Amino acid sequence: MNATHLGAAPEKEPVPVNWETVSKDITVVDVITNPRLTPFLKAARDKGCPIVDGVEMLVQLAMQIFEEWTGIKPDEAIFQRAVAKALGE
Repeated sequence: MNATHLGAAPEKEPVPVNWETVSKDITVVDVITNPRLTPFLKAARDKGCPIVDGVEMLVQLAMQIFEEWTGIKPDEAIFQRAVAKALGE
């Protein structure tokens, strides 16, 4: 999991990982939302690892908070569209 600034736009610095020591069965997570596919996630995907990007983490957290505050189960598609629009995707 990358929870640092490394990989964020505009610099997009690589996260120092020795990918030869990482199993392709490991799920790789990055909290960065811009870009959605960071160099860290791209390297993990290229190795064959399942990945979770920061946008997906943001959406899932926002949905949980929304439901907790309002008691209304949110529609994930609405949240996905809203974040994609905010990011210019």
